[in-house]
Amino acid sequence: MHLRSALLLCFLAPLNGAIADAVPQKCTGQSGALVVSLQGTLEYDPESRGQWQSSQLNQTLCEGSRIHVGPYSRASVLLPNGFVARIDEDTVLTFNVLNPDKPALMDLLKGFVHFISRTPKHLQINTPIANAGPEGTEFALSVNEQSASLWVYEGGVKFFNAQGSINLKPGQGAQTYAGQAPQARIDIKPQDAVNWALYYPPLLPYPEQSTPTDNAIRTAIRDFRQGRTATAIAELNNLPADKKTPFFIKYAVLCY
Repeated sequence: MHLRSALLLCFLAPLNGAIADAVPQKCTGQSGALVVSLQGTLEYDPESRGQWQSSQLNQTLCEGSRIHVGPYSRASVLLPNGFVARIDEDTVLTFNVLNPDKPALMDLLKGFVHFISRTPKHLQINTPIANAGPEGTEFALSVNEQSASLWVYEGGVKFFNAQGSINLKPGQGAQTYAGQAPQARIDIKPQDAVNWALYYPPLLPYPEQSTPTDNAIRTAIRDFRQGRTATAIAELNNLPADKKTPFFIKYAVLCY
C-alpha cells in the first residue's frame, strides 16, 4: 500500500503547483497554522464539529480546527511557534492551542506526524494511548487503535500516560500499548511513513506530447492540474495493471 502510495505521490508531486493558490484566511483574534505543502487531499473541520471542508495550499487553519489528510496524500503545516508538522496519509490531528507565546497543544487521534524546528520549542501532543511533551527540535509520533510509538532525532521528549513515563534522547525510541506504560525500544524503526514524510521529491517534467503515454494517464494529469485531485487518483486506481506499472516505474526511477 505505501509503495503504491509513494509512487502515486511521486507522480502527483510535480503537479502540486498547478493548483491555484488559495487566498490565506485570517483567524479573528487567534493564531493559525499555515498549510505550506500539500500533495493530495486535506480536509479541515474549522471548529471540530463535523463540518468538513477541502483545504488548499497557503490556507490558514485556525485554533480549534481538526484536519484529516486523505489517502495517498501528505501535507506540511507551519505552526505559529516555528514547528513544521509533516503529516502522513490517513492522519487526524486537532490544533487545540496555536498561540506563538504559549506551548502549542494538539491532539493526534490517529496517524503519523514528523515535527521539526530550527530551535527548541515547547510542544505537547496528546493521543488516545500516550502523550508527548517535547523540548527539542525533531521527533516523530505514530498512533493507531492499539499502540503509540515515538522516535527522537534531536532534543528531548517526555513520553507519558497514566501508567508511567519515559524521557527520550536523540536516537532513542519508545512504544506503548493501550493501558501500559511507555517502554524504551531499541528494535523499533520508524515505519515507512517517516521516510515518506521526510522525503519531498524534486519537480519532475511532465510527459512530453511526443512521449507515448496512455490517454487515461494524460486525463489524470489534466484533472489534477485543474484541482480535481480525488478524480485524478480514482482514474489512476482504475488503470489496468499493464498500463499502471510502466508509468509508476518510470516516475519512481526519476524520483529516487
